[in-house]
Amino acid sequence: MKSIKKIFPVLILLALPLFAKTDYQMYVLSLGAISSILVISLNYLMGLCGLTSLGHAAFWGLGAYTTALLLTRLNFPFIVALLMGGIVSAMVGVLLGIPSLKIKNVYLVITTIGFNQILELIFNNWVPLTRGADGIPQIPPPSLGPIIFSTPIAKYYFIVSVMLISVLAFARIKDSRVGRAVQAIRDNEMAAESSGIDVRFYKILIFTISAFVAGISGGLLASFIGYISPDTFSPAASQTIVAMLLVGGPGTIWGAVVGGFMLQIIPEWMRFLKESYMALYGLLVAIIALKAPGGIGELVRTLTVDVLMRLKLLRTARKAEDTNV
Repeated sequence: MKSIKKIFPVLILLALPLFAKTDYQMYVLSLGAISSILVISLNYLMGLCGLTSLGHAAFWGLGAYTTALLLTRLNFPFIVALLMGGIVSAMVGVLLGIPSLKIKNVYLVITTIGFNQILELIFNNWVPLTRGADGIPQIPPPSLGPIIFSTPIAKYYFIVSVMLISVLAFARIKDSRVGRAVQAIRDNEMAAESSGIDVRFYKILIFTISAFVAGISGGLLASFIGYISPDTFSPAASQTIVAMLLVGGPGTIWGAVVGGFMLQIIPEWMRFLKESYMALYGLLVAIIALKAPGGIGELVRTLTVDVLMRLKLLRTARKAEDTNV
């Protein structure tokens, strides 16, 4: 049963391109995978540690700009540039993680919003480096040595491969000593500290990991689209990331993936509604939050376990009938 539960989501991700009839649909699916990596990064903070951030798009932007600049100006290999984007974001994550030791709740939220606004201003005004509002064009596509992922389907499978590595890393960390310590801090910080957990260390560590993964997502976005500009990484984008996580399910392994894909695909389904689609989109997100407080990921997990248990009971009943006969 456990192996089926692990393989089934992977098979769905691998099969999604079969339902994409145009390059634009492949483009949306790839954006969904990039968003999923980004939401996984926020899941470390909000899902595991219980720290709310409304400035996560800043780390996303740092990774994107670092990767783009290394690729376009210094001709770095793609993988090196991508990892450097994650490392730069992680270093800044350490600096933001330090204030989290002193401030909590709404004050931390305000701090992260301010941080996001500062980074957006830097992206807009440091024109010699970032080209300001014009953005950075002609960013090379993802590559591995001589292999260039230039077609839509090649880009999708490359991004999904990175996303699956991110999911695996999150699952391992969640069940590790670090993950258990961080979750203990989330549940009761005072009790965790009294039991010998170094709260300061683990909070800064989780900020660092979260920022690194967000930076990787930003680097993938830059190379996938081939162009970035400051407005992509605004505080409004941070709010969307939080919405994705809440819809998918904070703390769940696959919830971030579900949220990332859903909030990329659903707006495209609603384009035919023109001006009114954003209102219905917001209403749908609100309904999901009210009816499935654990997120779609938790709901899907519960339903999957229920179905598998019913199938197991059905097989057991049939074996019993055959034995009696």
